[in-house]
Amino acid sequence: KARGANIMTTTTAFGLRYATNVGFCADFGGRGFQLPTSMAIRPDGVIYVLSRGKAGTLQVVGIQRVTRDHDFLGQFGSYGRELGQMIWPTSITLDADDNAYVADESLQRITKFDRDGNAISMWGEQGSGEGQFDQPSGLLVQGNTILVVDSRNNRVQRYTLDGEFISQWGSPGTGDGEFNLPWGLGEDSSGNVYIADWRNDRIQKFTSEGQHLE
Repeated sequence: KARGANIMTTTTAFGLRYATNVGFCADFGGRGFQLPTSMAIRPDGVIYVLSRGKAGTLQVVGIQRVTRDHDFLGQFGSYGRELGQMIWPTSITLDADDNAYVADESLQRITKFDRDGNAISMWGEQGSGEGQFDQPSGLLVQGNTILVVDSRNNRVQRYTLDGEFISQWGSPGTGDGEFNLPWGLGEDSSGNVYIADWRNDRIQKFTSEGQHLE
């Protein structure tokens, strides 16, 4: 039996109840995913699922759009190095216009897609200078800017939504505001940013401008 059937369970100790799951283990396409690594949800409930895996010897990467009711709305992106392609994607996020941004830790770049899945632009290259990356991972849109966790450079970079470098913060270490292979990030209702500092085994909190809070 294919995994992914609807199952209802009793309420948990946290007041949450399992309702359903979307997708199942299968070749990439339709309702099946291959090693989904990140997801983003549009205001209308459409789910963008970023997959990176293999089907036999075939590299399977790209973005699928589905609903929580298991409706498949299409997919975009493919394996490769050209605009709109990816090799080892790590994260996906959406802006207010439903443009999608994908980080790729192999190609060291960010790719921007429009609402229909058409590739618009890409930026980034290997390095440690401004506008360069060494394993970009977590993404977060804040207003008209996007934050990128630059994992092996132990920093966070801010760009315009068109890929123009604005600023950065962070450095290697174990002190406040320092990182050791940071990865994911999120924000609260006040715009404060939380960074998963992976190798330091902690979460750090910053203002939206990168001032360390706790």
